[in-house]
Amino acid sequence: KVLKDLITSTKKYPLHCVNVEIPKRRSRPFYFDSSKAIIMFDKVVNQPGTLTAVNTFIDCIGSFVESHNMLSGKFFNYTLGDIIFYFRDLTHENLSQVSELGLLKPDIDSFHVKNSLGYGMCYTHNDTSKFSCNAPSVSFSIDLEHSKRGHIGTITVNLKSNNIQIEGGAEVQFDLHWLPFLTISDML
Repeated sequence: KVLKDLITSTKKYPLHCVNVEIPKRRSRPFYFDSSKAIIMFDKVVNQPGTLTAVNTFIDCIGSFVESHNMLSGKFFNYTLGDIIFYFRDLTHENLSQVSELGLLKPDIDSFHVKNSLGYGMCYTHNDTSKFSCNAPSVSFSIDLEHSKRGHIGTITVNLKSNNIQIEGGAEVQFDLHWLPFLTISDML
């Protein structure tokens, strides 16, 4: 009851009006490139063992799906007007091709972080020397049936891809000096 009343009363005011105590010292920014937690996280995520674990997990899921015939035969259908699309016989090869994984990696300056994912890369981002690479591929068929005319055709789809790289970043500036002055309701 007391917590509910506190949260309700603080929602009536903007965040800067809730706390009457204003820090008297200068700001104390959070630096991503010197944070031990971020540096340790970066070292754990961006090591070869993590990539091996991610690729092993992808192989495990693929083996499970194949062994239980989950995507054999007709596994999904979609109706558009009088035409029914039956998706069937999905097969895949070489899906475990994650070659780069960067999460919350400090970049540019103390306030920027970068996330990156390399998939099906025949070379790594830092080393452009080519190495042999089996392209990840997915294949499936789509049967088309008309409600009155029956089967009207089959579409076979084969997708192969190499060298997919996705990067995104953010600039975040946290002032840690305000942290002790926040109440629990400010964070909720």
